[in-house]
Amino acid sequence: MEKRDSILNYHTGDANDDSFLQTYQDGLTLLTLDKEVAEKYILFPVETKPFTVSILIVMSGSCDIYINYRPYHVEKSMFIVFRKEVLISNATFSEDFAGSMIMVNLDFMRTAIGTNIFPAKELFARWMLCPTLAIPAEDFERVIVYLKQLKEALSLPSHLYQLGLIQNAFSNINLELWNITAQASIEQIQQNHTPTLREKLTFQFIHMVQKESRTEHEVAYYARQLNVSAAHLTRVLGEVTGKTASQWIAQILLNEVKLLLHYPSNSIQFIASETHFSDQASLCKFFKKNTGMSPLEYRRKVIASSIG
Repeated sequence: MEKRDSILNYHTGDANDDSFLQTYQDGLTLLTLDKEVAEKYILFPVETKPFTVSILIVMSGSCDIYINYRPYHVEKSMFIVFRKEVLISNATFSEDFAGSMIMVNLDFMRTAIGTNIFPAKELFARWMLCPTLAIPAEDFERVIVYLKQLKEALSLPSHLYQLGLIQNAFSNINLELWNITAQASIEQIQQNHTPTLREKLTFQFIHMVQKESRTEHEVAYYARQLNVSAAHLTRVLGEVTGKTASQWIAQILLNEVKLLLHYPSNSIQFIASETHFSDQASLCKFFKKNTGMSPLEYRRKVIASSIG
């Protein structure tokens, strides 16, 4: 299985074949996935807005994925919840992988579900601590029914009550998944272990780099923000993730550059300025060191892949 490193992002506007993709305005998108679609449209580093929560439900096969450096395995009748700006690495999909990905912004979710049954913060906290859970057989059958209803509702643009149909199906799916999450035992939620102080520092560092990598490239900056020494931060990152702080910054910055390269209108000079390289040559040197190709070679490869 092919492996990729990327920021979990979505860009539905460039899809030439949209048979796998259904949307309702800018509130909700449903992707019907196989291995090829999952690799091409989930793991490409392109713009994630306006989606804030994404739910992957696996129908067959399996997926192994690292989320903010921690490994997760999802297979048939399991689901995984992603929040925006999540770092994905070493993602692999089995040949028989199939699933559904629902991407939704928070405003649409609140409107669809209503404030009376909107989940407590504790439920979202559980998703952050353990984003994957198995769906019991009876519940899984209902979730499949609701997914079919959502897919059908999205295909009815002329229906006078399309929004209501979409909201009902989406709400039913979420209520099922929230019920599973709420009933999961503490042992299930903390099956790996409660994050240590070093892991929490690592989470904070990765999150900060994701937000600021375009403008801040130095370990010392992040160490100051986290009130630790650069040496301590590098040592902790190495112990917890196997990568140094500099390697994490380079990887995330590289993903940001790749993101910008996916848009042909962005010149290399513009990208260098946007990502705070001193000049175009410095950007090209950084990119070639980390990918083995120039930015323009990478862009040509992306364009050829999208055409093919």
